[in-house]
Amino acid sequence: MERDGTPFGYEPGTGPGVFLREESTLRRHRLGAVFLALAMALAAGLALTPPAYADTSGTTQNYGNGLCLTPDNGVTGALVRQQPCDRITTGARNLMQEWDLICKDANCGVRQYRNNGSGLCLRARGPGGPSNGLQIMLWACNQISDLNWMNRPGPVAGTFVLESRIAGSTGYCLDVPGGSWTPGVALQLYQCNQTPTQAWQMLFPVIE
Repeated sequence: MERDGTPFGYEPGTGPGVFLREESTLRRHRLGAVFLALAMALAAGLALTPPAYADTSGTTQNYGNGLCLTPDNGVTGALVRQQPCDRITTGARNLMQEWDLICKDANCGVRQYRNNGSGLCLRARGPGGPSNGLQIMLWACNQISDLNWMNRPGPVAGTFVLESRIAGSTGYCLDVPGGSWTPGVALQLYQCNQTPTQAWQMLFPVIE
């Protein structure tokens, strides 16, 4: 209020209604600024929050030849081969071609790949340690290092390589022998070389 009793911002001849409208508009602007600041702070907080590690299920396809990771059957010791991806060729979902990514440490750096159709895990069987040509098979999921894998960035954007963690770091990756395009070829372990034969991508991911 002014000393003479008139409101601040009041000009003679404008009328009290004009002052009230201006004050209401000012309040709305202030509230809008507050809400905008809150929204920006919330968005910034969400952007800085690291993503939660969720187990993911999906079809694993080789980038080099377009074939999918498929075990012979759902029995322990079944070899894992490359086969046409059913979701692409027929549109049908094939649980034997789907794999669950199971985090084995707090940062989800080490994982096991559990076959969705059999409940068994991807294993590089290496009783003598890792070496070129080791067979890839299904095995009961447990704590042996033969079952552990680590995702590494692949040679092409959006792809990854699967490095075996037999007895820790190995430098050996899931590989298509000779870069073959033939369906039915059994997969192997081979020295990591950042070629398309070792590049994989997850198709049709399903969050569990």
